[in-house]
Amino acid sequence: MAAIAEVKTHYIIGSSRRKRRAELHKRAFLFAVTSLFLVSFGVLFGSGFSDAAKSNAANSHTAYKYYTSIQVEAGDSLWSIAKEYYSPGYHNLQEYMEEVAALNGLSEMTIHTGEYLTVPYYSFDYK
Repeated sequence: MAAIAEVKTHYIIGSSRRKRRAELHKRAFLFAVTSLFLVSFGVLFGSGFSDAAKSNAANSHTAYKYYTSIQVEAGDSLWSIAKEYYSPGYHNLQEYMEEVAALNGLSEMTIHTGEYLTVPYYSFDYK
């Protein structure tokens, strides 16, 4: 009879260990799934906030192209006007002068006092 009681006790102890292990495995699995969810959530939404910040930073450094009309005064040349209105966005003054000439239908780089010219310029201000 003592042998039977010993076997039952061992069975009960073994059963309780299995339940404890199963509970530990369940908790470990839930912890892993929760951690994975939180990391995924952080990556998805964290990168969204980062992109928004980058977008705002990029917008503050965006140059907008505008045009203005000027009247040619005595002593003005296309070169002097280009030096005055030139802004980053062009590789050099020659490229800028060529655009001014094209905008105004100038076949030569000659301008005359009293003429009105349309000149492009860049600004970081949105108008």
